[in-house]
Amino acid sequence: MASAQLGVPVSNFLYALPVTTGLVGYIFGELGLGYYAQLIGRKTSLLITLVIAAVGSILSAISQNFVELSIFRFIVGISIGAEIGLISTYMSEITPFSMRGSIVGISTAVGMIEILPVGAMAYFVIPTISWGWRLMLGLGAIVAIPAIIMRYTYMPESPRWLLKVGKKEQAEHEIQKMEAYIKKKFGKVDRVSTDKVPEEIEEQNLGIKALFKDKKIRNRIFIILAVWFFYYIGDYGLVSVVPTLFVQHGIVISTTILYFFLTSIGDPIGSLTGMALSDRIERKTLSFITMGLSFIFFIMWGIVKFPALIIIAGALVFFTQGLWLPVMYAYTAELFPTEGRSAAMGFTDGIGHIGGAIAPYLILPIALSVGIFSITGYSWSFIFMGLTALIAGIIVIALGPKTKNRRLEDISETIVFKDEESN
Repeated sequence: MASAQLGVPVSNFLYALPVTTGLVGYIFGELGLGYYAQLIGRKTSLLITLVIAAVGSILSAISQNFVELSIFRFIVGISIGAEIGLISTYMSEITPFSMRGSIVGISTAVGMIEILPVGAMAYFVIPTISWGWRLMLGLGAIVAIPAIIMRYTYMPESPRWLLKVGKKEQAEHEIQKMEAYIKKKFGKVDRVSTDKVPEEIEEQNLGIKALFKDKKIRNRIFIILAVWFFYYIGDYGLVSVVPTLFVQHGIVISTTILYFFLTSIGDPIGSLTGMALSDRIERKTLSFITMGLSFIFFIMWGIVKFPALIIIAGALVFFTQGLWLPVMYAYTAELFPTEGRSAAMGFTDGIGHIGGAIAPYLILPIALSVGIFSITGYSWSFIFMGLTALIAGIIVIALGPKTKNRRLEDISETIVFKDEESN
């Protein structure tokens, strides 16, 4: 609807421009705010992301042409990209290692569950109201306002970050507030003391350049960057290209929206499943299994013909994508030291979004081709998305370290940076 009203046909490659600019915004958001979160704190950074989201959503809703829409989606992308990296970083820092996967998974699951009411609203609003797409784009601003108030009022700063910038008293205060809440809710709490933190790793603040100085961390950055790059090709192909493939395949837009809404039910179910399994199965192993299944389900989705089978296969793809995210967000954040965690998370996930940005330009030519080996271009486009998921899974199982039931400090071996700088 937006492309039609703003004068860009679906067959034009400019059709994907707002998606591409939004994903480029992801990269800038994760890199920029990911770094500055090391300087200004997790809480302040997460408040800034919501302000940017509100402004970008309002501007997107009132855009008058495709160029404006693309620019304003870039602004929204900055906020979403930063949010993705910072939430995973923040949640991993305030949770015990035995619950890290499930707690990070909760934040992901909440985001996935939102897909259902938003999808239902889009199904009824966009085809029936000429300005319905503007309303959907403006929802971000409506949601951001109460979220800003809640974060400012109730969200504590990360004690781990406070310790790294030398604010030990404030860290102790935040820990006491958390303990009081847990004691009130569960009746008891294991005392956590900031005295256990070695003095020699306090007051450090590492950007991505400093992280690259350590060979082990540098290797992890490249591994996780490759994983996210390949994953996002399939994931954003799923979100941004598959609806277009359906329309070009002869499925009317209202039916396409219905298909997408029904298949997206698999996303929150997968995310909740990932949350439940993340602390029970080694995260790198679970990631590989999930992407292997995603490969199979993508192929199924591209070859089935009947509506019911299209919905089932699509729901299974969404299920695996939803399962992967909480597991991999937790896994990525825990691989890096606290003093460089948000920068590393922002760099790997942010640059990895380049895969999502180029996805339409890789997948659409395949879909529009005549195909080979008696398989249509339409089916090959789904096979291609499945292959990118499988590659991501193979990389993480082959090269990623184990993290289950290990403290963040043990996984990242933070002390190595102090030693290097003193030599």
